[in-house]
Amino acid sequence: MSVPAAYLGVILIWATTSLAIQWSGDGPGFLFGVAARAAIGAVLALAIARLSRLRVWRRDAFGVYMVVALGIYGATLSTYWAAQQIPWGWISVIFGFTPIATSAMAALWLPGQGLTRVRLAGALLGVGGLAAIFSGGAAAGITTVDRRAGRL
Repeated sequence: MSVPAAYLGVILIWATTSLAIQWSGDGPGFLFGVAARAAIGAVLALAIARLSRLRVWRRDAFGVYMVVALGIYGATLSTYWAAQQIPWGWISVIFGFTPIATSAMAALWLPGQGLTRVRLAGALLGVGGLAAIFSGGAAAGITTVDRRAGRL
């Protein structure tokens, strides 16, 4: 897969995630939303693997698949449940901080993954972007923050 295609895919997935979570909670319930998203993801992943001629049904990889699936499903289930309790704009902010937190944790715990100038600049750019989007919300209250999140 080309880097621009992967980048575009990541942008499309993450740009629509919080809204999809909110919409799925409005209808039949958050459990249906989690299950539907997992099923759609599995079908797409298997289709891409088949088109790429990847062998995914290896016995040695099955245990890894199960552990990863449980972790992802648990996190997704928690997020969908939380979306019933808090405004979806907050979830967007949390997702916006995910790459920043991941880079900080990688710098702490993974050897050779320190915060270089470029990585630090990327993290600061991410924080700056979130600050620019939500700058007026802190003074104006939660409704302004939610309204601005809806424009994304």
